[in-house]
Amino acid sequence: MTMHPSVPKVLSELKERFPNSTLLALGQTVFWDEPTKAVLNRLADQLGLRFPFLLCVHCTDYFAKLSSPLQTDRKIVALPHNDGTTRNLWSAAGELSCLFGSETIPTRQRYVNAGVAFDKVAKRHPDGEQAFTDRMTEAWGWRGLVHTELHSVIVHEVCLQHVLEPLMELLNWGFEESLNLLPPQHREEARSVVADRIRGWVSDFAKQYPDQCLSALYQWLFPRFFAMMGAPTDNLSTNCSANLLKLSPETACLPRFQLVDIFLNPETRPLAEQAYNQAVADSEIYTLDRFGEGALPFDLIIPKRGRGTIRLTNRWMTVETDPPLTVALPHPVHSVQELAQVVAERFGTGVSLVGKAVTLVSMLAREFMFVMNEGGSPYVWRTRRMNQYLREHGVEWNIHPILRLVYPTWDTLGDGADREISLPEHLANAFGKREVSMAEFSARWLEVVQEQRALLDTIRRVTSPREMLVFLAQRDGKHWHSLREEYDHHTTTLRQLRQQAEAIHNHIHTLYARIKEWKADYQRIERDKGENYRRTIQPLKDELWEMAQNGITHGEQVEHIREAIRQHEESRKQFDRELQRRREWIAEARAEVARLKPQRLALERGEQNQRARQRVMEIERQAELRKMELVRQAILVSEGLVHTDHRPTFWWIPLVDPSGSWADRMTEGTELYLEEI
Repeated sequence: MTMHPSVPKVLSELKERFPNSTLLALGQTVFWDEPTKAVLNRLADQLGLRFPFLLCVHCTDYFAKLSSPLQTDRKIVALPHNDGTTRNLWSAAGELSCLFGSETIPTRQRYVNAGVAFDKVAKRHPDGEQAFTDRMTEAWGWRGLVHTELHSVIVHEVCLQHVLEPLMELLNWGFEESLNLLPPQHREEARSVVADRIRGWVSDFAKQYPDQCLSALYQWLFPRFFAMMGAPTDNLSTNCSANLLKLSPETACLPRFQLVDIFLNPETRPLAEQAYNQAVADSEIYTLDRFGEGALPFDLIIPKRGRGTIRLTNRWMTVETDPPLTVALPHPVHSVQELAQVVAERFGTGVSLVGKAVTLVSMLAREFMFVMNEGGSPYVWRTRRMNQYLREHGVEWNIHPILRLVYPTWDTLGDGADREISLPEHLANAFGKREVSMAEFSARWLEVVQEQRALLDTIRRVTSPREMLVFLAQRDGKHWHSLREEYDHHTTTLRQLRQQAEAIHNHIHTLYARIKEWKADYQRIERDKGENYRRTIQPLKDELWEMAQNGITHGEQVEHIREAIRQHEESRKQFDRELQRRREWIAEARAEVARLKPQRLALERGEQNQRARQRVMEIERQAELRKMELVRQAILVSEGLVHTDHRPTFWWIPLVDPSGSWADRMTEGTELYLEEI
C-alpha cells in the first residue's frame, strides 16, 4: 500500500522528538469520526512504528438538553437540530449522521444573509410558521439524543440501560437511511457487515454489563471500530475523561494537571488569568471575571452533584454547581496538590477536574499528543493564543503539537468501477441526477461545492422579485418562464390601473385646488361687497338719517339721495352674481369629486386590481420559497460535503464498501501534519 509523502516524514519526526509520547483521540461519541483515526494506526503499522494510542471518551460534559421542556414521557429521545424548536441544541454524547448527513444548519440568519425574506415567508406559509421554520432550518441527515427531564446529568453518570432503547432507535434510523442510498444488490451485505454487527455489539454489551454507563459501552466499542477500519489494535488502550482527569493527592503530580498549577501559583496566576482572558476576548466564551471572584478556567465534576466552575479566594473555594458548593479553606490554595487535598477531604474520591474549552486541550497536550481531524476542535487557535501569551511573559510551557489528519474522503469514494449510489434530494439536485457513479461523485464533488457557493453569491445579488423570476426562468426552465410572463402581465395591469387611478387622483387634487381658490374668491368678493356698501350706500343713508333728525323727510334733495342709493344697489347686484357663480362652481367641482372617487377606488381596490395583486403576491411567494429551497440546498451541499470530507462518520466507509477498498484508498491518501500550539 502506498502512502502520502507527509506520512513517513511526520511519523519519523514524532518518533525522534517525542519517542515516549502517547497519542490521544478524545471524542464524545464513537459513532462519528473518532474511529476514522484508525487510518493513523494502519499507516504507522506499514512503517513498522508503534505509538501507544489512548482512545478516550469525553464524558464529563452534561448530556444534551433543550432550553425549553419537551412534552414527552420518555427520558431520552432522538431529535433533529434546527433553528426553531431545537435551536441551541448541543448534542455530542449520542449524535449520529446518516450517509452524507452532517450537523449543518441553514439558520434563519443564513437565509437573511442570502437575501431571503425568511420571516415574511414563514408567517404566511400554510404549514404554520413554527413547522415551516423547523423544516427549512433542519440539519439534513443528523439526529442527537436529548435528555428531557428538568435536571441536568453528566454523561459519565448516564446508565446504559436508560439510554439503550433510544440509542438503538438512533442507530436503526442512521443505518436504514444510509442503506437506502446503496444499490439494492449491495444492501444486505452492507447490513450484515456493518449495521447488524454494530447493533449486535451494543446489544451484547448491554446484556453482559447491564449496570454499566454509556461511556463504558463507547470504550468497549472503540477498538472494535478500529478493527472494522482494518487497523491493528494491540497498541490501543481506552479510558474516559472522568477517569483520565480524576483529581486526587495521588494524581495531582501528573503532567496533565500542571496547567492548573500555573493558574494557582500566586506568582503566575495574574499572568495566567490575563492569558486566558485575552485568548477568549471577542468571543461568546466568558472571561473569568464573569464567573465571579476567584474564578479559574476549570470545572470540577462531583459525582451526583454535577459540574461547576471553580472559584478560589484566600478563604473560600466555591464550585458553581446547582446549587453551588462552598468550602471554607484553612489556608489559601496555591498549588494543584493543595487543591487535590481540599477536594479529597471535602468531596471524597471520584472528583474530576476538567479544563474549559480553551484550557482542556492545553492541559492534556502537556502529557499526550492529540490526534485530530482537519477542522476538529474550533477553539485550538484560542488555546494557542493563550499559550503564546504565557511563553512571551516568561512562563515555561512546553506542550505537544497536535497531529492533524487530512482525509481524502470523497476523493477516494470511487474506485473506477461503475458502482452507483443514490443521492439525497439536495445532493441529487446539485449533481443533476438521483443516481451517480461513485467515480463520478469523487471526480465532481469539489466542482459541485464551488457551483453551490457560486449559486449562493448569485442569489445574494438578486434583489427584486422579477430578477428572481428571470433567474429561475433561466435556471429551471418552462414553468418559471410561464410564471415570469404571467407576473409581467399582472404587474403591467396593476401599473396601468395605478396610472389611471393616479390620473383621477391628480384631477381630484386639481379640483380641490380650484375649490380652494373659489372659496378664497368668494370671501374676497364678500369683502369687496361690504367695502362697496360702506363707501357708497352707508354715507347716503347716514345723510338721510341726519336730515330726518332735522325734520326733513321729503323734498327734492331727499329724492335725489334715494335715487343715488337705488343706483348703487343696482350696481351691487354684480357682487351677488359673482358670488352665485362661485357657489355653482364649487358645487359642480364637489359633485365631480364625488363622482371620481368611486372610480379611483374601483381602480385601486376593485376586483381586477385585487385579482392581479393577489396573483402577483402568490407568484412572488412561490419565487421566494424556491429561492429559500435553493439557498438551503447550497448551504447543505457546500458546507455539508466539506464538513464530512474533513470528519467522515467512520461506519459509512465499510457500509458503502464492505470489501475495505474505500478504507484502503482513504488510508493511502491521508495526509499528516503537525500543528504547534
